[in-house]
Parts: sequence; structure tokens; C-alpha cells
Amino acid sequence: MQHPSAKLIILVLLFLFPFTSSFAQSSPTLQCGQIFEAELISKVKVQSYTIQVGAGATLTIRVEPIGSTLNPVFSLRDASNDEIVNVNNEVEGLAEQLKDVVISSSNPVIWIGGAGKGRTGNWPVGNDSSQSLGAYTLSITCTLRDGTIIKAGDSAPPPQPPGNGSSAVPFSGVGFPGLAPVDFAAATIKPATLNAPIIGAVAPEGITILGYTFDAAATDNLALSFTRLSGNLNLGLVVLSGDNKVVFQASLVTSSELTTKFTLPTAGTYTIGIFRIDLLPPDAPEATAFQLTATLNP
Repeated sequence: MQHPSAKLIILVLLFLFPFTSSFAQSSPTLQCGQIFEAELISKVKVQSYTIQVGAGATLTIRVEPIGSTLNPVFSLRDASNDEIVNVNNEVEGLAEQLKDVVISSSNPVIWIGGAGKGRTGNWPVGNDSSQSLGAYTLSITCTLRDGTIIKAGDSAPPPQPPGNGSSAVPFSGVGFPGLAPVDFAAATIKPATLNAPIIGAVAPEGITILGYTFDAAATDNLALSFTRLSGNLNLGLVVLSGDNKVVFQASLVTSSELTTKFTLPTAGTYTIGIFRIDLLPPDAPEATAFQLTATLNP
């Protein structure tokens, strides 16, 4: 026989966590230009996705049902899940589209559910809100702040070959596996405070790319001190020139700090980028704090 206190605990948990059973817990990351196919099924009635794009971009989002049963409704939200706009203008079998919305913060989130038959208007997307089910395609078109247009269906630029001009070859599994490209379109960029410690943190999930900009003259010397203060994530650091050339790159994997000094090749605005890398990822990732000090001509 179940103890009365056990029943009380179960009721409290159900009250505190009403979304556990049917709300999609994961939030896969999608890129600008991506066309993604998924399906609302009985066990996952709401699905969510993070769009990897920087603040100030203009988005066009289209959710098109496959077949005639799903009445799609979607909610575009900022990274903290505050709703920007709710879209449900058509009935089942017809596509929903949001055109030319400018986002104020990086990496917005889209929630997708199914409204009831024949329903239009502001249909809340949340726990058990999907009254219709079915497959759909999600298409994302972005206009970046610099005017670059990435249309739905456009593929990402191919990876660049190694600097010596040789063609990339398949990896045998023995040796250094390399690092994946890091798209700074989703970075949080702010001016660097030179000659003073900068404190930041990288989350164990999602996308955290922190960028710090500074101006320098040709042949200026830059000294960097980079330290992991807490947490266990592996951190990458890169210094990019104004024309997106890598001036310096390093990683904190098993080490906890690094110091270096090098010469900047040209005059212009440089960006110091810090991000999570997946070499030897920890079994239980933790949010990781760091300290960065950048000094010009020490």
C-alpha cells in the first residue's frame, strides 16, 4: 500500500513540474538557411529549437504541414523564453509564416505546436497545447546585420582547406581530430577593457560565444592571460583580425591557464573570442567561469 506522504510528494511534483510529460525538453540548434523536418506525435506535443543567429538579424520563418491534419502554430521567443510573437493565421493543412522580424537578442527559440481544427488566432504554445498532430517542415531565412542574406535551402560555406593549400583527407582516428568551425554570427560582442581583468562564463549547453573587440596599430604587441576560474568545460580562445583572419588560437583542455604575447600584423579592430570546445568533453559538464586580461604593448 502506498504511504500517504508518497501521494503528497507526487501531487507536489505534478504541481511544480506540469510540463514534464509532454513538453519537448531538448532544444536542438538550427542554422540560418536550414530546412528541417520533424513530426508532432502523441508523446511530444510541443517541440522547440534554438536558431543560431546574432542580435539584429532579420528572420523569415515558415512552418509547413505535411498532409492535411496538422494546424501548425509557433511562438518565437528570445533566449530567456519571453515570447516575441505568436503565429497562427491559417487552419490545418496550410503553412504558417512570419516575415521580416528583427530580433533584439542572439539565439532566439521557436516553439512549435498544433492548434485545434479550424482554429486561428493567438493559440498558446505550451504544455498539452497541441490539439492536432502531424509532420512539418521548418524553413529559416536570415538577413544578417551586415546585409548577408541566407535563404532557406542555402548550404553552409564549405570548410576551408589547411593553410598549406593541400586538400583535406579523411581522418583515420589516430592523431589530432581538429576543431569544428565556430560561427561568430551568434556571438555576444562587446568592447574589451584593456589592461584589466575581464570575467565571463560559458554555459555547458547551447551556444555561448563571447567576443571582445579592441583597436590596434600594425606591429602592436598583445599580451594575453587566460585562466579558468571554475567549472570543467574545455575553452577555446581565438584572436581574429578585422578581415576574419586567425592571428592566434589556443585552448584550455587539461590546462587551467595560459599566457602569451605576439605581434598584431595590421592596423584595425580585432576580436578576442572565447567559446566551448568538445575535445575530451567532461562526463558531467558544468558552467565554466574564466578571467581574461589583454594588454597592448606591455
